[in-house]
Amino acid sequence: MRFDQADPVIERWGRLNTVPWCHAYRGEEVRSADFTLSDGTFAQPWLEPQEDGSIAVCAWDRRARKHNEIASWTNLESALDRALVVIRSWSPRVD
Repeated sequence: MRFDQADPVIERWGRLNTVPWCHAYRGEEVRSADFTLSDGTFAQPWLEPQEDGSIAVCAWDRRARKHNEIASWTNLESALDRALVVIRSWSPRVD
């Protein structure tokens, strides 16, 4: 898998949203991030390049909640923004 096109976008997006991206896992090239929401809910977004040239923006809470969106390289940042909104909705609001 090649992530060359995604790296500048996810690094900029990660800095803006305080989401550090991991580039390798068990010797494999990946693009994923691990973080904990304010209530302790764990979340992991990741990218999966597709054979047709698009990219899947995925996320889960390591339980049952998942998010998947197929995006083009040109709208990757918008897809990441939408994924972050979904991820944040998994954390119950405390008033």
